[in-house]
Amino acid sequence: MGPDDLNELTRARPFMPFRIHLTGGTTYDITNPEFISVGRRVAAVGVRRDPNSPYFDAPVFVALVHIIRIEPIIEPAAAGGT
Repeated sequence: MGPDDLNELTRARPFMPFRIHLTGGTTYDITNPEFISVGRRVAAVGVRRDPNSPYFDAPVFVALVHIIRIEPIIEPAAAGGT
């Protein structure tokens, strides 16, 4: 995946959460555009221990060549919703 493609996803308005799949099987959920910073060959992904926290705990550096797939994170419809 190229940096321009990943940047396009992070800058989309409205932002749509997405999941990054890596060659080793690891995944990272990007639920906030402020939790990812894209470089030419790597992306810094902010990882949270508490999914409800507005802050990440530590960055993880991901080589863009190891991204094999990106998929949208679809929120389930609210029960009884319209």
